[in-house]
Amino acid sequence: MELEKRRTMKKTLATMAMVLALGGNSLSALDMPALTLDAKIGFETEYVERGRKEGKQNFQMAAELGMPFLGGQVYAGASSVLMLEDILIDGDPMGSLNQVHPYVGFSHDVVGWFTADLGIAANLYTNGSETITRGWGFPRNTTEVYVGAMVDVPFTPKGYLSYDFDREELDMVLSANYSYDLGTLGLSHLVFEGNGFFGYNYTKRPYGIKNFFASDGGLRPNETKDYFYFGLGADLVYKYNEQASIKAGVRYSTNGNSKQGWVNSTMGLPVDDGVLRSRNLVWFAGSVEFSF
Repeated sequence: MELEKRRTMKKTLATMAMVLALGGNSLSALDMPALTLDAKIGFETEYVERGRKEGKQNFQMAAELGMPFLGGQVYAGASSVLMLEDILIDGDPMGSLNQVHPYVGFSHDVVGWFTADLGIAANLYTNGSETITRGWGFPRNTTEVYVGAMVDVPFTPKGYLSYDFDREELDMVLSANYSYDLGTLGLSHLVFEGNGFFGYNYTKRPYGIKNFFASDGGLRPNETKDYFYFGLGADLVYKYNEQASIKAGVRYSTNGNSKQGWVNSTMGLPVDDGVLRSRNLVWFAGSVEFSF
C-alpha cells in the first residue's frame, strides 16, 4: 500500500511539472512586448513652426507610445497646440488656430550608431473663423510623410525631409543637441540642454489654400514660395528622477523671407505705428515631461 502511494505521488508530481512547463512556455509565448510612453505638457509665449510665427501664448501637449517591431521601434502619438490668445494683424484680432498632429512611424538602428526614421502625420485644425488671416477662411487639414536619420556622435545630429501633399510643402531641416550635467558643478539633478536647427522650406499652397500665390486673384500673387530658417534653444532641466523632469528655457527663431512676405505677415508680424516688427522672434517655454 505504501509503495502504491509513492508511485501515485511520483506520477502526480511528474504531471504537475509537465503542466507547469507547458504553462510557462505558453505564458512566454503570450508575453506582451515592452511598451514605452513619453508624455509632455508645456506652455510657450509664442507658437513658431518651421520658422513661421503661427500663434501667441499656447499650451502644448504630446504623448507617444512605442514598442519593438522587426528589430526596430514602431511608434504612434499625437501633439496638440491650444492657443490662449488671438493673433493681431494691424491691431485687429484675427482669430487663432488650435491644432492636433497625430502620427505613426518606424525607426531602426541600422549600424549601431546610425538610426533611420520614417512615418506619416496629419495636421488637423480644430477651430478657426472666416476672419482669420485676412479673410481667406479656415485652413485645410493636411497629410505629410517624413523620413529622417540620427547619428550617435557628439551633438547627436539629425536630418529630416518631409512633404505635405495638400500644402505641396517640402521641408528640410538639420538639427543638433547638446547636454551638460550640472551635477559636476555641485548642482544635483540639474542639466543644461541646448539645441539649434537650420532648415529650408518650399510651400506652394500655404495652409492648403489652392490659389494662395495665383497671379490672378490670389492672396499673395507671385510672392516667393521658399525661404530658409534658423533657430536656437536653451533649457535648464530639473530631473526629478529618470522618468520625470521639468524644463524652462528660451527660444529664438528667424527666417529669410521678407517682413512683408507671406511667412511673416500672413499670420501676422504685429504692426506698431504702421511699421512691421522684426522677424527675429524670442520667446519663453516651459514643460513637464514623463517617460516610462
